[in-house]
Formats: sequence, structure tokens, C-alpha cells
Amino acid sequence: MSKHRSIEARRSLVDGHVGSDLSVDAYCARESIKVSSFRRWRRQLMGAPDVGRTALPAVSERDVAPTFVDLGTLSDGGSRFDLRLDLGRGVVLHLTCG
Repeated sequence: MSKHRSIEARRSLVDGHVGSDLSVDAYCARESIKVSSFRRWRRQLMGAPDVGRTALPAVSERDVAPTFVDLGTLSDGGSRFDLRLDLGRGVVLHLTCG
């Protein structure tokens, strides 16, 4: 039997994964949800709807706990940094300064 979850319940599950330190597979197993459902909910909540489906309302900035990466003070004094962020699904953000 299929469980129909409210938008609030889906958002709570997606948000719960962020602080869980578990992989998506492990988190979904613990919460007894399908990985495919979880990933669809996460995409929908982030504002990227599935083709041919109605998207859930996008998450506003105030609904998401802010995250911050402190790189310290960057100066023009010849310092150089390289930052690579693996965003998943083959997307890598590469920032270089200096």
C-alpha cells in the first residue's frame, strides 16, 4: 500500500537527511522510504520539477538552514586557493583565486 505524505512530511524527511550523517540509501532504509521517492521529493523541494509532473513548492531561503564555508580572509598579497565542490550527479564547482 502506497503512503501519501504531505508536503510538510516530505520536507521534514528531506531536511532530516541533511543532519543525519547517513547516505541516502541508509537514511531511506532507516525511515522506511523508497530511495527513488526521496530523491524525487528532494528535487521537487529544490525547485527542479520532474518532466511531466507538478512540482512541490520550492523551498524558500528562510526554510533552509544556512550553510557557510569560511575560507578565511582572502587578500591580493599573492595568495592562491583552489576550491572544488562535488555537488553530485557529475557536477563539480571549481573556484580558483590568485
